[in-house]
Amino acid sequence: MWAGLWQKRCKFPETATAIAYEQHGFFEQAQESYEKAMEKARKDHERSNVSPAIFPEYQLWEDHWIRCSKELNQWEPLTEYGQSKGHSNPYLMLECAWRVSNWAAMKEALVQVELSCPKEMAWKVNMHRGYLAICHPEEQQLNFIERLVEMASSLAIREWRRLPHIVSHVHTPLLQVSRGEKTHE
Repeated sequence: MWAGLWQKRCKFPETATAIAYEQHGFFEQAQESYEKAMEKARKDHERSNVSPAIFPEYQLWEDHWIRCSKELNQWEPLTEYGQSKGHSNPYLMLECAWRVSNWAAMKEALVQVELSCPKEMAWKVNMHRGYLAICHPEEQQLNFIERLVEMASSLAIREWRRLPHIVSHVHTPLLQVSRGEKTHE
């Protein structure tokens, strides 16, 4: 339903194409279409002012370009994007930094995320603290790791209980906590 609504609503035909590719799992082609749409919009900006009504479509491009990059495991470009001046995104940096072994960036992003993290995501913060404690060569606190993983697991279970009993896409991040159990092992 979401895809159909956007395909009817979009101002750029590249948006409809990208959404169709993404819906079928063709993330590389979808990413290219989002990039084409962004380039076309950039050229349109140079010629004239843009209507504020188009801003949601711009946000869609950004969010789904990031999603496609994650699906394609393009963590280096995502890290560069997350660190760029106009797009500072500590949540994205936190997710990228541990995958590219950039422990300084991960530590910095973790501090920023801890300050603004919603209560529902506390389990994820603890999980990333555990990753940092395991992988950061200068801060290996192995005795602390078990406690972090246990806290993350209990917080994730608490959040799971708050969700509806019918499992849906909302449950996916909590199901991924099993990755933390592998960390624990």
